Amino acid sequence: MTSRPASTKAPSFSSRSYWDDRFTGDQITFEWLLSVGDTIDIINGIGLNRSVDEQGARNDSKPRILHIGCGTSELSLRLRELVRWPAQVHNVDFSEAAVEHGRMKELQAFSADAASTNAVGSRDSGVSGPTSTEVVEERSWMQWSTVDLLSLPSVQSLVGDNGKLYDLIIDKSTSDAIACGENVTIMSSWPQPDGPVPISMHPVDLLALHLAAVTAPHGRWIVISYSADRFPFFESENDQGHERAEYSRGPARFWNLERKAQITVPATEEAVVGGTQGHTVHRPEIYHWLYMLVRTNFSLRPGLGSVW
Repeated sequence: MTSRPASTKAPSFSSRSYWDDRFTGDQITFEWLLSVGDTIDIINGIGLNRSVDEQGARNDSKPRILHIGCGTSELSLRLRELVRWPAQVHNVDFSEAAVEHGRMKELQAFSADAASTNAVGSRDSGVSGPTSTEVVEERSWMQWSTVDLLSLPSVQSLVGDNGKLYDLIIDKSTSDAIACGENVTIMSSWPQPDGPVPISMHPVDLLALHLAAVTAPHGRWIVISYSADRFPFFESENDQGHERAEYSRGPARFWNLERKAQITVPATEEAVVGGTQGHTVHRPEIYHWLYMLVRTNFSLRPGLGSVW
């Protein structure tokens, strides 16, 4: 039987005030769990080039990338390398301070490039007329938003009126931080004799449902985590004895676990001096975890299997 206790450990990691205080007071670049270069290598390894659609026509709007919990990571800026137009990348965070920090770093790093692109880009923008320069200017910068990933309206606002879904979600330990929060009570839309009933969901389960709402079929959710058991809903899907089985199967309907792999943390050596002789102590190997989830074709609409 797969079970998971309600998350009460380190609750500050799930609070907006914690991250606002952290990023307001300390804006030094910080990378969670994995280096930027190693993360980019993982992304490149999944074959992200989708500039040609299934009919063979050029599609300059893909891939659309959602980077959740961007913080002060340099990864946000490196994601520009993976797309034709920077606007295809959407960096989001719980903290407004982190979002503004990232936006300013992009402006400082790429203002010259944007000016050069605007000078010649309108000829190749696919837009004619007086608005072509404005279109190029808009495409020349990544998108930055403050978002509450446990609020469905907040998450759905990311796709805007055009409703364009994301092809790739990048998550470096954001799921870990969210897992530190309390369970969330929502109203179930599963058929019940007396109508919707309140149920308690683990925050990571709710995160998976909300991200499914903005991810295109076959889109991927890449997760770098310290936990070997970050998504137990895959195991509990068929666990009829588990008290959450009826509802925890919800996230597994919208995501398939394509890959789960260990990532070895580079070893270091420490010299420990004892008496007149020193000796080197090798620490045990430490692992982080890579998860690759793939969005299914299952429709995420109330009454068709969702749980809110």
